[in-house]
Parts: sequence; structure tokens; C-alpha cells
Amino acid sequence: VYFVLFRLAKHGIKYNAGGANGKDIARKLGTMGYTVNTKPAVNSVMSTSATSHPSLGHTAMVSKVNSDGSIVVEEYNFANPLHYGQRLISAAKIKADGMTFAHTESAYK
Repeated sequence: VYFVLFRLAKHGIKYNAGGANGKDIARKLGTMGYTVNTKPAVNSVMSTSATSHPSLGHTAMVSKVNSDGSIVVEEYNFANPLHYGQRLISAAKIKADGMTFAHTESAYK
């Protein structure tokens, strides 16, 4: 969560996590007026509950959207605990896992 909050703050997007879990970040950004849907875009925030800890979920920043619908995300503490990482997520996995995306990209400076 804190990696995504850091990235948002770096671009002037103020967000008070208030103990939020990764699965909740996109939804909470939606309450702040950002569009939330199932279509990724560069610099959108991804949230999912499809993790080994569904009650907590996970959040990441989308850094690339490929022509086949797959995405590259930047994240912290997922595949490499307590470290930064990037990974490719297929379009099928995005759909199967019910990932949502908060479209913060228009607010990036």
C-alpha cells in the first residue's frame, strides 16, 4: 500500500490511507472522484483481493499496457517480500482475478 501511496504523493495526489488494505485502494480513490473500472491504463492504480491474503489484497501501479491486454505493474512486497518488483500480468488473469483500476493518470504531473 505504501509504495502506491508514495507514488501518488510524488505526483501531488493526496490520499489518506487510514489503515487501508491493498484491495481497497482503487475503491477508495473512486470515492475521491477518480474513475474506477476494469480497464488498465498507464499510471492507474490496480487493486485486487486475489492474493494469498484475500482480506488484505494487493495494490500496484500500472507502468505499461500491452497490445494483447496484458500489463506491467510496479509494486512492493509481492513476489519479492519487502522489495520493489515489476511483473507482467496477463489479460486473462486481470479478468479472472477481478482486478480494478483507479484512473489517477490524468492527475499525474
